[in-house]
Amino acid sequence: MPILQIETIHRFIQDGQLRIFPFEHKYKRPSSVLLRLSNQILCFNQPNKIIDPFSENIVQEKKEFTDFLLPPRTLILGSTIEQLSLPSSIAGILCNMSHLARLGLDIHGGSFLVSPGFGQEKASSLTLEIYNRNQNHIKLHAGMPICHILFIETDQYNFLENTQSVPISLYTGQQEPLSSKYYKEFQLPTYYENLSD
Repeated sequence: MPILQIETIHRFIQDGQLRIFPFEHKYKRPSSVLLRLSNQILCFNQPNKIIDPFSENIVQEKKEFTDFLLPPRTLILGSTIEQLSLPSSIAGILCNMSHLARLGLDIHGGSFLVSPGFGQEKASSLTLEIYNRNQNHIKLHAGMPICHILFIETDQYNFLENTQSVPISLYTGQQEPLSSKYYKEFQLPTYYENLSD
């Protein structure tokens, strides 16, 4: 499954198979497209609280910003300006920009996969798990290029028709940073449940 080069990405965009809106040529790279940071973030503003992935009552404060100082060792959720729609034959991979990684900025926290078919019903922005690994504050600017997205081709079959029981993404359709929906996809397990499966 090869990583698509920019010529192929551009052709898929022109053909309408892959949608990135807005798409600006100056953000093309040899095998990726740069995505920009929107002006909306979610902040965890209650330190030393217990966060339960099975609870929908995770307190986060939504903020709009032009410039934002991200403190050391702090996680926020941001989103991309660009909205994407992927066909069932293409998956996306989010990657840090080397420039920003050298400053200690991480944008995906290990959650780098954009599922095939993401945004097919409605083009959607991507939520970024933005973390400052530096001991100093990092200033974020709304509209700044924040990450790469690479594209890879998957096995050629109609994912949407043949795997209706497999969820694509609970976050498709989002237009702003969204908190975890783990509690919607999984039920709190009983210990040893399905251990033999």
